[in-house]
Amino acid sequence: MSLLDHKKALAVCGGIILIGGIFAVTAHSKSTKTATAQHLNLYETATIASLDTAKITDSVSSNTLSQVGEGLYRLDANSQAENALATKTTVTNDGHTYTIKLKPNTKWSNGQPVTAQDFVYSWERTLNPKSKSEFTYQFANIKNATAIAAGKKAPSTLGVKAVGKYQLKITLSKPASYFKRMLASTTYYPLNKTAVEKYGNQYGSSAKKTVYNGPFVLKNWTGTNDNWKLVKNPAYSAAKTVKLSSINYQVIKASSTAYNLYQSKN
Repeated sequence: MSLLDHKKALAVCGGIILIGGIFAVTAHSKSTKTATAQHLNLYETATIASLDTAKITDSVSSNTLSQVGEGLYRLDANSQAENALATKTTVTNDGHTYTIKLKPNTKWSNGQPVTAQDFVYSWERTLNPKSKSEFTYQFANIKNATAIAAGKKAPSTLGVKAVGKYQLKITLSKPASYFKRMLASTTYYPLNKTAVEKYGNQYGSSAKKTVYNGPFVLKNWTGTNDNWKLVKNPAYSAAKTVKLSSINYQVIKASSTAYNLYQSKN
């Protein structure tokens, strides 16, 4: 479960916030003031499987990537697409062509800029049959995507191009009114080519073998452990809007155990 996916706070008591099935511990504060220490303790029902966009198939991994990464859009409270890295979207050619301008000067955690080419690289890599992605169907609206996933066309024929450093041009095989909402999926997130080539098949298999462009960076995840931590990313383009300093996660498979931890304020 992700904090971002739970909107209703069911209880606030003694610095502990219960949000849906999530318990969160913060520092005590007076009713009208922000807590001094902005830390949360949350739980997931399973471990992170991967942070590689081409390999993610489960909600825990996707939720984590949505907190440490960022795509063109995000979904608001009404499940409508709003700008994330995108700043302006122009739809032309009767809905077949999307021209998307990106925020300039955003960076990966390795210091490299996030560019339009990072999206092209990510999508072509996911559709390449060598990646064995299970989510290639999400790209079906983009020109040549289905043929590429089937090995009938080269990834370079995909209907997406970087027009300059900070602009994408996407050509669809057929118009889709929901396409912007599709682009908010973590499957469509960008990838840093330098990092992927450095770690090869191990990219996204641990905190140290992943790079980030989102609100948080991941710590203490070895790839198999049941505890990990998200720490505020100072390089994030909208870092001033991120109020949390850190989020501590642990895997709790039984809801009764989570409830007991909440009751004991742990």
